[in-house]
Amino acid sequence: MKLYFSISVLCLSLVATSCNKKPAEEPSPTGSRITPAQTPIETSSEQIPYTEPLPPQTAEGIAKDMGMTLDFSNPEDYMARIVEIMQKATNEADPEAIIRLIGKQSLTKEQEAMLRKLVTEQRIKIDPESPFEKIGELKANKLARWAINLQDSAPILLDVKRDDRGKWKVDEVTLNG
Repeated sequence: MKLYFSISVLCLSLVATSCNKKPAEEPSPTGSRITPAQTPIETSSEQIPYTEPLPPQTAEGIAKDMGMTLDFSNPEDYMARIVEIMQKATNEADPEAIIRLIGKQSLTKEQEAMLRKLVTEQRIKIDPESPFEKIGELKANKLARWAINLQDSAPILLDVKRDDRGKWKVDEVTLNG
């Protein structure tokens, strides 16, 4: 038993000492030694072909690259983002951001026009104490109704539905102007 132990210790020490050796330096043709750090870099005379510049990205492409996609796996985060955009809405371009976040397919033409009007007239004033709340589940973990609470008017109701990928999207909107 001691023999096997001695042989294994001997082998292990040989391996350890061989791993610690520095590589031998190669003599150069001129007789001086060149270390690996001094090895000349070979350059290629090959030309890089011309390629067309990349086309400009869309807003969705830029958002996706920056990790700001409009896919939400948590409906509460989704509502918080909608409320945040609504609170910042101050000019005529802001309704587009809200409509894009809610989803144009979820709004009727009348609702879209009403939302634009509310934003441009700055009539969307979110309740600071309770900006949004879950009213209830219409289908367990598939479809839920949320309310964005406004200070001076009825809340905006959003039916939020989970898609096949597990992401939440607005399915239907109820706006009371």
